[in-house]
Amino acid sequence: KKVKSVIVKTGFQNDELSERNFYYFDEQGFPTEIIKYELGINYLQRGLRDEGIHYKFQRGKLVSKLNEMTSGLDGEIFQYDNNMNLISEKHYMGNILVKEIVQKFDNKKRLSEKIDYLFGAFREYDEISQKNKDSFLYEKIEYEYDINNNLVVESKKSFRENFILKKILKYDSSNNIVEEGQCLINKINPECKYY
Repeated sequence: KKVKSVIVKTGFQNDELSERNFYYFDEQGFPTEIIKYELGINYLQRGLRDEGIHYKFQRGKLVSKLNEMTSGLDGEIFQYDNNMNLISEKHYMGNILVKEIVQKFDNKKRLSEKIDYLFGAFREYDEISQKNKDSFLYEKIEYEYDINNNLVVESKKSFRENFILKKILKYDSSNNIVEEGQCLINKINPECKYY
């Protein structure tokens, strides 16, 4: 029979600034929830605060990490596709979406694209309408693979600095990396010159 829950408490004798951790598991032994009560930092107000971080899991995968001691959303929410690939990661501070990462996978379940949006805590972005979402693009990474499923090109486009950094990998017949190089593509260097 497997353990269903564990409680760990640490702190001082007078019980001030104590830390409490609660762990809950399903019948297969996978975590369903972890709750941590501790002292944390409020970055928006630049001070200390009580935090009750709740980690929630589905099928062994983290689906949210939220501070339940604040009103609204404060933390991260994760979304997976049917193959349990992480396709969305949203970061909230004080009920404001500050960052979003979107990942796409090809028909072979390989990561093909990763897009980072950086909204910031003090910008106005409407998460529901997603109006002007592309103006918050921070970085986009595209991945290319060979017939042996080896990563051969990683193209990282920085929207703030306006360049593309291309990483190229070459393999031997045993699929070992034998060469790795990169090139920078920008207004001065419009083509990748690495061969």
